[in-house]
Amino acid sequence: MAMNGVGCRASARIMGVGLNTILRHLKTQAAVGNLAHTTGSDVIVCAEMDEQWGYVGAKSRQRWLFYAYDRIRRTVVAHVSVNALWPHWSVF
Repeated sequence: MAMNGVGCRASARIMGVGLNTILRHLKTQAAVGNLAHTTGSDVIVCAEMDEQWGYVGAKSRQRWLFYAYDRIRRTVVAHVSVNALWPHWSVF
Protein backbone atom coordinates (compact mmCIF):
# COMPACT_ATOMS: atom_id res chain seq x y z
CA MET A 1 0.00 0.00 0.00
CA ALA A 2 3.01 2.28 0.35
CA MET A 3 3.14 2.39 -3.44
CA ASN A 4 -0.31 4.00 -3.37
CA GLY A 5 0.72 6.67 -0.88
CA VAL A 6 -0.59 4.83 2.19
CA GLY A 7 1.75 4.56 5.17
CA CYS A 8 2.24 1.63 7.54
CA ARG A 9 -0.20 2.88 10.18
CA ALA A 10 -2.91 3.60 7.61
CA SER A 11 -2.30 0.19 5.99
CA ALA A 12 -2.78 -1.50 9.35
CA ARG A 13 -5.98 0.44 9.96
CA ILE A 14 -7.37 -0.30 6.46
CA MET A 15 -6.57 -4.01 6.63
CA GLY A 16 -7.69 -4.38 10.23
CA VAL A 17 -4.40 -5.77 11.52
CA GLY A 18 -1.85 -4.48 14.00
CA LEU A 19 0.98 -2.16 13.06
CA ASN A 20 3.51 -4.75 14.26
CA THR A 21 2.02 -7.26 11.80
CA ILE A 22 2.64 -4.86 8.91
CA LEU A 23 6.18 -4.10 10.06
CA ARG A 24 6.98 -7.79 10.63
CA HIS A 25 5.76 -8.59 7.10
CA LEU A 26 7.92 -5.84 5.60
CA LYS A 27 10.97 -7.07 7.51
CA THR A 28 10.51 -10.70 6.44
CA GLN A 29 9.94 -9.70 2.80
CA ALA A 30 13.08 -7.57 2.88
CA ALA A 31 15.07 -10.51 4.28
CA VAL A 32 13.71 -12.94 1.66
CA GLY A 33 14.18 -10.52 -1.22
CA ASN A 34 13.10 -11.10 -4.76
CA LEU A 35 14.07 -14.67 -5.66
CA ALA A 36 12.41 -14.61 -9.09
CA HIS A 37 15.41 -13.32 -11.05
CA THR A 38 15.49 -14.23 -14.70
CA THR A 39 17.82 -13.34 -17.55
CA GLY A 40 17.48 -9.64 -18.35
CA SER A 41 15.50 -8.92 -15.21
CA ASP A 42 18.11 -6.44 -14.00
CA VAL A 43 17.10 -3.93 -16.71
CA ILE A 44 14.67 -1.35 -15.35
CA VAL A 45 12.91 0.71 -17.98
CA CYS A 46 10.90 3.00 -15.72
CA ALA A 47 11.20 3.53 -11.97
CA GLU A 48 9.46 6.02 -9.69
CA MET A 49 11.24 7.55 -6.72
CA ASP A 50 9.31 8.52 -3.62
CA GLU A 51 9.91 9.27 0.03
CA GLN A 52 8.05 8.90 3.31
CA TRP A 53 8.79 10.65 6.57
CA GLY A 54 7.74 9.64 10.05
CA TYR A 55 8.62 8.88 13.64
CA VAL A 56 9.99 5.56 14.88
CA GLY A 57 9.03 5.01 18.50
CA ALA A 58 9.38 8.63 19.64
CA LYS A 59 9.28 12.07 18.09
CA SER A 60 13.00 12.41 18.68
CA ARG A 61 13.61 9.47 16.27
CA GLN A 62 12.58 10.97 12.93
CA ARG A 63 13.26 8.85 9.85
CA TRP A 64 13.05 9.19 6.07
CA LEU A 65 12.35 6.25 3.78
CA PHE A 66 13.40 6.65 0.14
CA TYR A 67 12.45 3.98 -2.37
CA ALA A 68 12.43 3.28 -6.11
CA TYR A 69 9.39 1.48 -7.50
CA ASP A 70 9.35 -0.41 -10.80
CA ARG A 71 5.88 0.16 -12.28
CA ILE A 72 6.19 -2.65 -14.84
CA ARG A 73 7.08 -5.39 -12.34
CA ARG A 74 5.21 -3.67 -9.48
CA THR A 75 8.09 -4.15 -7.04
CA VAL A 76 10.38 -2.00 -4.96
CA VAL A 77 13.81 -2.19 -6.58
CA ALA A 78 15.78 -0.12 -4.06
CA HIS A 79 15.21 1.50 -0.69
CA VAL A 80 17.09 3.28 2.08
CA SER A 81 15.97 4.47 5.51
CA VAL A 82 17.94 7.29 7.13
CA ASN A 83 17.84 9.46 10.22
CA ALA A 84 16.08 12.79 9.55
CA LEU A 85 19.05 14.55 11.15
CA TRP A 86 21.54 12.69 8.93
CA PRO A 87 24.50 14.99 8.15
CA HIS A 88 25.06 13.68 4.58
CA TRP A 89 21.93 14.98 2.83
CA SER A 90 24.05 16.23 -0.07
CA VAL A 91 24.37 12.58 -1.20
CA PHE A 92 20.72 12.69 -2.26
